[in-house]
Amino acid sequence: MLSNKYTKCRLGRSDLVALFSLAAGPISATNATVTTVHNSTRWSARSLEDLIRDITSAPGYDDRVRWDNLQYSAKDPAGELEVALDIRSRKISVDISGSNEILVRGQEARIELFLRNRGAEGPPVRDYGTLHELVMISMCMLMIVVPWKGNQQHAPTGTTAPTGSSKVDSWMVVVECCLAVAMLMLVPTFLYIRRAQLKVLEDIPAGSVWSRLTTTEKFSAVGIYATVLAGVAAAVSAVTDVL
Repeated sequence: MLSNKYTKCRLGRSDLVALFSLAAGPISATNATVTTVHNSTRWSARSLEDLIRDITSAPGYDDRVRWDNLQYSAKDPAGELEVALDIRSRKISVDISGSNEILVRGQEARIELFLRNRGAEGPPVRDYGTLHELVMISMCMLMIVVPWKGNQQHAPTGTTAPTGSSKVDSWMVVVECCLAVAMLMLVPTFLYIRRAQLKVLEDIPAGSVWSRLTTTEKFSAVGIYATVLAGVAAAVSAVTDVL
């Protein structure tokens, strides 16, 4: 059995339909199954379209419940190929097995290429890059640097600054500016990555990262920009006062 795991892959409705069709390969649609657990109920159908129709038309369907999981399986009756996909918002697991090694290897390569063309990376790593963690770490750095510079400013009169202090101050300004530039460049990407990566009922729009952000996320990005720039300005001002 060949097993692979991927992260950061963004799949919309049309992507999922194409993925399942690709994954089946020579296997007939009658030997394929798509399942999901939605609103604590397990559903199963022969195709994604049938699954969506069955769930959305069922009495008591709640459109506020997220579609955060899909499982696809297809098995050749002769045992030459079996494909299983477990799709989550943040991770995709792919298991391929069968007696025909050439067919198995070929399907693995085709599925991997399809997913990587939609942003997939693997193997998965621990996610340290959430927006909140990034902002908190950056702000903590600024909160440490600025008071430290302020304490230097209020040093007793007549004391001599340590040798090389000007170089240190200049270096700190460079660090803060680099941090600001990094934040300005990465915030849209982190906002985009942290969004749900599985859209079962709709397609995911194409285009630049900024164009794919929602209005709320764009306002959040602008607010973060302003906060970072204000922090850097405070740090630079403190360094200037010391010098």
